[in-house]
Amino acid sequence: PSLVESEESSLIFQLPTTGYSDVIFSFAAKRTSNGQRELLIDYATDCEKWTTEGIGDDPFEMFEAYRMVSVDFTEIEETNDNANFCVRIRFGGDQEILSGTSGNVRINNVLLTAGNLPDTSEPPVVNLPQQVKLFQNYPNPFNPTTIISFWMVEPGMASLRVFDITGRVVATLVNQVMPEGRHDFTFDAGGLSSGLYIYHLRVGNETMTRKMLLVR
Repeated sequence: PSLVESEESSLIFQLPTTGYSDVIFSFAAKRTSNGQRELLIDYATDCEKWTTEGIGDDPFEMFEAYRMVSVDFTEIEETNDNANFCVRIRFGGDQEILSGTSGNVRINNVLLTAGNLPDTSEPPVVNLPQQVKLFQNYPNPFNPTTIISFWMVEPGMASLRVFDITGRVVATLVNQVMPEGRHDFTFDAGGLSSGLYIYHLRVGNETMTRKMLLVR
């Protein structure tokens, strides 16, 4: 994502999706105690004519701790394979938004996810991992749930656990024999406090870890 314009009450991101489809735009946002309480998101397939069609008209509520905001464009065909796709985030200055004339809104971890367009000229080549692989969780940062995935090249015993920074086990997502292929697990941190967490995978004699951030 590329920030192309910043005004007093809005941010505009150019998000070229050339060669991609099923677009999802995500970011973490929070406000100060006297910052704007709501924001509006709209988009343009030519970076000029803005609309909210297909993504809802309701403002997104802001909080004083970071929350993930995710806007799903997968049902809007015009956002696929589009070099001029733009998204605008507006803060205040409109009748639709709850009034607030001072304070700050913070945006972090701006992310655009999409899938590859199929190649119709020849059968697609699927490049599968040739060894055990632990993927980065999504979304990250998250609140309160996130998806943790790993890949196994053959059946075997797998253990996937989540630790806090003190080394305490806070969740065991799997501890059993698993078939080969990709496995996705939802980690729900509803009862945990904000902070850094580590997830650890053991498959046979192989071990690997990754970090993730819970924000509230």
